[in-house]
Amino acid sequence: MDTVNESNLNPELESILRRASVSPSQKVQAALLLRGDTLQGQAGRLSVHKVYLCSVLNGHRDSGRLRREIAADIRVSEAAIFGDPDRVSDQEAA
Repeated sequence: MDTVNESNLNPELESILRRASVSPSQKVQAALLLRGDTLQGQAGRLSVHKVYLCSVLNGHRDSGRLRREIAADIRVSEAAIFGDPDRVSDQEAA
């Protein structure tokens, strides 16, 4: 899997995903749908079971490696999908 860096990001998709107020799972599914792909297809490319992929996307399991590979597969930053870990959300601040 290629490493994602600024030279190979998809800037339009990156911008859309950063602004979307949906779950990481929904962001990834939408990005995959745009290219005619599925979570099952992505799981196969990443050599993981779809259930494990979904568990990471839904926050039930933690895998930094898989989060990076998910982002690289759809050519966006990890923060575009999962949020910026240094940024406190409005809900956490309240």
